Amino acid sequence: MSWLFILVPFIYFTLTTDGKPTSSCAIETLQNMTEIGNNYKNKRLDVEKQNKYLEDCEFFSTCRSDFECLKSFTSEVEVAFIAVEVECKSAKFIVKDFSSCGQKLDDRNSTCSQDYNPFPGIKPEDVPSILVNGRKESCDDLFGDKDCMKTEIIELCGEDEYEKFRQMQVELAKSLRMCEAKM
Repeated sequence: MSWLFILVPFIYFTLTTDGKPTSSCAIETLQNMTEIGNNYKNKRLDVEKQNKYLEDCEFFSTCRSDFECLKSFTSEVEVAFIAVEVECKSAKFIVKDFSSCGQKLDDRNSTCSQDYNPFPGIKPEDVPSILVNGRKESCDDLFGDKDCMKTEIIELCGEDEYEKFRQMQVELAKSLRMCEAKM
């Protein structure tokens, strides 16, 4: 969910003309997702807000067809839609499927999991450009410094949980075009 606070406003502003929305289906949902994304970024996301976020993700995906016929639906917007869809899939994985392991990581409170950033060195203002043009850097840090997240997840949750986490992170990296995953 961490990238949605950047992606959602990007789509929102891309799909407006002279400050007026070109379609009303997803605008309120995008605003809700932005607010929830900001709360996530600031670590103020309780279970109720997590569920609301996931509901908004599902609703947003139903609005795609409303936008595809618009003149403003450019290849950049297409990339952003795909990115939001994958980010929503990732959020669902973290909130639903990975929650038990996530809690174990939170309880351990290690430097690795607290400082974990799969895409270090990316400034929020660079994300729209990266979505369109991609980034050529390797995904060497996708699992933390010296793969510390891999080590912690396997130790706390097992190889199967790590493999699910790895697959989700690789898919996220590829769809957001944040690095070139060779996995």
